[in-house]
Amino acid sequence: VQKKSDVTGAMARVTSKVIEDRPVQNALQAMQGRVTGVDITSNNRPGELGDIRIRGNRSLTADNNPLYVIDGIPMSAGSIADVNPSDIESMEILKDASATAIYGSRGANGVILVTTKKGKLGTPQISYSGTFGIADEVSRPKMLNAYEYGRLWNAVRAADPTDTSINLLEDLFQADELNAMKGLNYDLLDKYWKSALTQQHSVNLSGATEKANYFAGISYFNQDGNLGNLDYDRWTYRAGVNVKVSKWLNAGVQLDRDRK
Repeated sequence: VQKKSDVTGAMARVTSKVIEDRPVQNALQAMQGRVTGVDITSNNRPGELGDIRIRGNRSLTADNNPLYVIDGIPMSAGSIADVNPSDIESMEILKDASATAIYGSRGANGVILVTTKKGKLGTPQISYSGTFGIADEVSRPKMLNAYEYGRLWNAVRAADPTDTSINLLEDLFQADELNAMKGLNYDLLDKYWKSALTQQHSVNLSGATEKANYFAGISYFNQDGNLGNLDYDRWTYRAGVNVKVSKWLNAGVQLDRDRK
């Protein structure tokens, strides 16, 4: 956690309220479309994290992923996928030179600071959250039929009249072949595409006293695939406790585990 005086550059913040209001499978999806200067592209395959680029950082040879710092600990890019979105208190995104000033070369592509929830003073609190949804296509591009594809192939292959390497009999579709292709239409998506059900359930226990605070949670996420056997199941467990040993000493431990 950085002091505001240490962060002098561009910074954006996403709170737990924003994250909890969106039925998403990971924290990156919760930020999608919410932060300027941050480009997040989701993959259609269930369970995949997707890509994030801060300030348009795109290199063909170097790593473009930002640095993730979860509760003060630098983590690998894939670690954010294992954090249950309902366990997150807030996410801050450092988007420019301030990230490098604080974290060195590791922050060259930006830094995402993740702070997970802690217990609050008072009696123990038990909470449950759950979502159900359907993942489906909004629309589908119109495809060429076999005959149209054959004509397009011929037009492209024969576009350069000076190209003498083309065999007009073997490299192009002939008239009889084009005529036969009029009855060979096949749409794989139309046959195999299906709506996919998604569900997520989380149960959390938290509380705190003057000397200690604790938080424990378990979550389950499931998403069916739109094509084939691409179903994804994930269990996530997290527990932590912080104890005030004395005025000058605090001790804490946190355990995280996921099973896919």
